[in-house]
Amino acid sequence: MLKPKEMRRFRAVVSQDLRDKVLAALHEAGVVQFKEITEEIERGEVEEELYKIDSVLGRIREIQEFFATVRFRGSVEVEGESPEEVLESTKELLGELEEAYTELSSRKEELEDRKENIQTQKDILQYLKEIEIPLDYLRSTKGIHVTVGRIDEDVVDDFVKSAQNTLSQRVFVTISERGEIRTVVVACLKEDVPDFQPLLYKFDVETLRLPPLKGTPDEAIDELEERLADLSEREEQLADEIDEVARDKSLEINSSVELLEIVKERLECLSLFGRTNMTLVLEGWVLPEKIPALREALEEASDDVYLMRIYEPEVREMKEVPVSLENPKVVGDFEYITNMYGLPKYKEVDPTWMLAISFPLFFGFCLTDAGYGLLVAALFFAAPGPISNLFSRKLRRMLIVCALTTFGIGFVFGGWFGDLFANIHPIFGSHWIRPLDEPISFLKLVVFVGILQIVVGYGIGRSLTDVFRRNWKRIIFNDLGKALLTVGLFGLTFCVLHLGLLDFGIDYVFPKVGIIEVFNPFASSPLIVTVFQGIFYLGLVLAITGNVLTGKDLVGKVGGIVNPIYGVIRLIADAASYTRLMALGISTAVIAYVVNEVGFLFYHMISPATFTGPLSYLLGAGGVIVLVIILVFGHAFNIFINSITGFIHTMRLEFAEFFEKFYEGGGREFTTFKVKRTFTKGIGE
Repeated sequence: MLKPKEMRRFRAVVSQDLRDKVLAALHEAGVVQFKEITEEIERGEVEEELYKIDSVLGRIREIQEFFATVRFRGSVEVEGESPEEVLESTKELLGELEEAYTELSSRKEELEDRKENIQTQKDILQYLKEIEIPLDYLRSTKGIHVTVGRIDEDVVDDFVKSAQNTLSQRVFVTISERGEIRTVVVACLKEDVPDFQPLLYKFDVETLRLPPLKGTPDEAIDELEERLADLSEREEQLADEIDEVARDKSLEINSSVELLEIVKERLECLSLFGRTNMTLVLEGWVLPEKIPALREALEEASDDVYLMRIYEPEVREMKEVPVSLENPKVVGDFEYITNMYGLPKYKEVDPTWMLAISFPLFFGFCLTDAGYGLLVAALFFAAPGPISNLFSRKLRRMLIVCALTTFGIGFVFGGWFGDLFANIHPIFGSHWIRPLDEPISFLKLVVFVGILQIVVGYGIGRSLTDVFRRNWKRIIFNDLGKALLTVGLFGLTFCVLHLGLLDFGIDYVFPKVGIIEVFNPFASSPLIVTVFQGIFYLGLVLAITGNVLTGKDLVGKVGGIVNPIYGVIRLIADAASYTRLMALGISTAVIAYVVNEVGFLFYHMISPATFTGPLSYLLGAGGVIVLVIILVFGHAFNIFINSITGFIHTMRLEFAEFFEKFYEGGGREFTTFKVKRTFTKGIGE
């Protein structure tokens, strides 16, 4: 949980003749991730084999998609088929299916084209229904040219006037009566067409090509609908034929596609391996607990004729070691946040367990309402369709933890849909501090928590990483130094501010010291100030010493002296950043309070003070309905907007203020070379 799982590098040498058997065994075992051979060893050339696989796979996938065979379940047993055997069997299947596929797909395409053409004709005729002119009258003759088109309503009058003026009234125009886009029919003499044609472009007339049908538009539409019905019937018959083939050949098609994909995945790995005339050299990563499974797979595939060595990852290859996280279920759900920033590197602390504590806490500070927490938890626990589709199960569980933490914080702070239940029972009141009434106390709390997280980042997060990497010098000087510097700085700051802890039930006030005297180690000061001064200057000296020792040149060593001093200012800015939690928490409470006030204001405006007659009871019911509507929609909006805002700002604090203190990230996920089967299975599975 504190760091990624231990990883081992392995190198195995097997006979070149056993290539396919070894790859198949490792693929089925699914315990290794291969890495590229770095030494100058001859690489395997598999382009020609992959080309053949891709060519056949493309053809069989096309058939699989046409017949939609994946809707049929079932699996077939297979045993150690080589790439050549898979290719040959798939080609035989293609020989059986391609003729039927070509014939059926051509018929289907032809029917779809005809239906599309008829539907287009039908759409055109719909425009002409209102005009009710037989289609024969809308076609041009030897002496008369007829144009049918669509024109924008705003330019209809101008178009008609321009046509009449241009053609000296030798034109007939009729226009449909309704719609933003009107249907227009224009008849003119053939010799006037050159003069009339520019008007079509000027007024952006969309000309329509009439279908070759007789009768009125309504009669033509009826005829087209009969044709569509006939085509639909033929499509149903064709679908039955396609379905019959699909049912008969689905298992063969699906298994062939899957086997080809498996073979292709195995061949693609060969470019990572090295080889000689007689041997194949494989290298990769494996978890220590999976080494016995790796040995077993190699022994079975090679008849126990292989060489293998297991190595501890070297320092120079730490960046390329893949990472596999290991966390308990509740903590593991917060890997969602860790992954958004980036997986930890190998031998780096896994921050997920720290996120599992701080993230729900900060989210709860942003909402500070027990009622809101219960509703959000219930929403993600029930997970209706839209929620289930938008949020993964791990993210939903994480948000439930955040919501339950919000409930706890809201219960302590006395937030129940704002102050909605404040006068009902003391249990709904504040049990510690109330953010709206005591904003300074809330501000102190979030800043204390922020400072604690900064100290954890330096003192635990960074130190654990250096412990894992056995970087003892950095632990003593940099990590311990920065943690002490942080504690000392803020302890002295509390003294300057003369900060009291009475808000939290602690009867203590930091002694008042001037800002100049507080950093003067020679001035006479109370004991607590002297202690904080000692912690501060010890941390400063350790941090400067560590930077100077690790500086590679003069510039680096000089910078090592300046950086810790500059870091003091940065620490104050970082702590101030946590005040956003107070701002968001109070804004949530204020909006909830306003929603309640507005709801009851409208209720009292509508409902009479006393109920004396039927009308007063009717108004009272109306007031209750209005009150419920305002409360439901108002609080729903508040939950929605502040949950999103709280999530974003909490994530910002984790990434920008916390992770920046210790976390590098950038690790690569450990992805095993594992076969994925749906339509095939090994013998005995």
